[in-house]
Amino acid sequence: MTALRVLAAGIGFLCAVPASTMASVVRVAVQLDSGDEILGLGVVISDELVLTNATFVDQGSRIFVLHGPSGARNDAQVRASEALADLALLHLAGLEEDPVTIAQRPPQRYSYVQLRSLGGSSRDGVLEGLFEDQRGQSRYRFIPAPRAFETGIPLMNNCDELLAVGQSAPGGGGSSGTSGSLPDMMKFLLESGVSGRTASSPCPTLQDQNTEANQKSEQLQAEKDALSSEVAKLESEIKEGDRKSRAELQALDAKRSELAESLRGKERELSRQQDEAEEIARKQAELETRNQATEAELDRVLNRESRLETLLIITGAVAAVSLLLAGIVAFRRRKRREAAEEAHAEAALPRHETGSELPERPQPDANPQPSAAPTLPPTSALGADAPDDQEETRTRGAGWLRSPAHTTEARRVGQDPEPRLSPRMSDDPVVGWLVVVAGPGKGSYVVLGSGQNTVGRGKSSRLRLDFGDTQIARAAHSIVTYDWKSNRFFLANGKGTNLTYMDSKPVMDPIALEPGNQFSIGKTVLRFIPFCDDAFSWKN
Repeated sequence: MTALRVLAAGIGFLCAVPASTMASVVRVAVQLDSGDEILGLGVVISDELVLTNATFVDQGSRIFVLHGPSGARNDAQVRASEALADLALLHLAGLEEDPVTIAQRPPQRYSYVQLRSLGGSSRDGVLEGLFEDQRGQSRYRFIPAPRAFETGIPLMNNCDELLAVGQSAPGGGGSSGTSGSLPDMMKFLLESGVSGRTASSPCPTLQDQNTEANQKSEQLQAEKDALSSEVAKLESEIKEGDRKSRAELQALDAKRSELAESLRGKERELSRQQDEAEEIARKQAELETRNQATEAELDRVLNRESRLETLLIITGAVAAVSLLLAGIVAFRRRKRREAAEEAHAEAALPRHETGSELPERPQPDANPQPSAAPTLPPTSALGADAPDDQEETRTRGAGWLRSPAHTTEARRVGQDPEPRLSPRMSDDPVVGWLVVVAGPGKGSYVVLGSGQNTVGRGKSSRLRLDFGDTQIARAAHSIVTYDWKSNRFFLANGKGTNLTYMDSKPVMDPIALEPGNQFSIGKTVLRFIPFCDDAFSWKN
């Protein structure tokens, strides 16, 4: 009766046991000499080691292990084999499946086991008992097993721990299977030098819980029988003491009532313990299901926390880099401002006071040929920040800027406004133009002079492009240089943090400019048009 009660309580529990070791079970294929293959199972017992039946792998000359989500098929080698225990140890390099956990104690008769199948499913079974085969080897017999013949079947207890590796054979009225015992398997592994992962504590079985509940029930029943015997004895004493005084009779009657109430309490306790024993079996199955859901939720929470920690680290790093860049930009701006102030102060001095002379520049031809110059119309318009007293200076010199409005007016009139020559005409002749073909200042252009032409948004730039494109650096975003000796133009990146791009590639080193080349700074695209070329040069 006890075994049947254990069976009834355990069937529901085993249905909820998670198949956590399914990843540890792999398929094994043995190629026969005829070229055919037979399939079986194996269980990952340690790193790159698979445990299966010796009678299975000894049938062929080549062994394959199918593992991983994609069912990768790789050759395996037999590392150790024991015919008496019917166990074989296969080695497969690169096997990454987690090893199974080995049970700490052997199963008892009528224990419940889980059986794996070639189809990847799991079935519930019962261990009939331990017997000795024809060779005197201890083996387990279990039912039911898969209906077809299978070998290398892992047997798991209700804690998902490995008990043995066996094989099944279909019978007349059903199917059953046999396997080696847990002690024989542990002995084989130790002799093979394999230290598998063993459970840290014995697996509590449902039989243990039901046995404890039965013991409590028997104890309560014994207490009930003792109380019933004592009540009967007291009743006998009451009958024999009818001749005694009424006081003694009332005392005995009160004691009897007290004992009767205690008896009823024990009966209620006994009933409650029986209900709790049934509730334990039911809650155990529910607990396993909740544990599985809790573990999945915990994994999701841990993954989310890991992503949040990574995001915080990245955010902190970005903030630190931003503060560092802001400090570098502020430092560079201060240095540039100081340099600009020094340059302005030096420029304000007379030439004989500065102690230096202007660099030698090529003198323009007194009567340049009209055909050598392009037809871009001159104008008297100045940059947005040019003072009134410098209007004549910037009319034709380097840095002179013409806006789209003046261009429209010149085209409407049909000819250029009357040019106003400046004293700088002989020092800084026009050598080319940069035309804004895209960006906020589209349609405007600036005039290139000899030497280095710094292009920027601030007043310190020789070619100032202040059309509202805030991505252009204030000073020296780019540098366009005209070398009058070689009569060639060159483009280089400036000293700011923003880059200059030509053909979507950053300009890291100075490059030669050809007529019609376009380069971009910020949102502005500039087209280079030379005045000095192979047909004309001021030095000639």
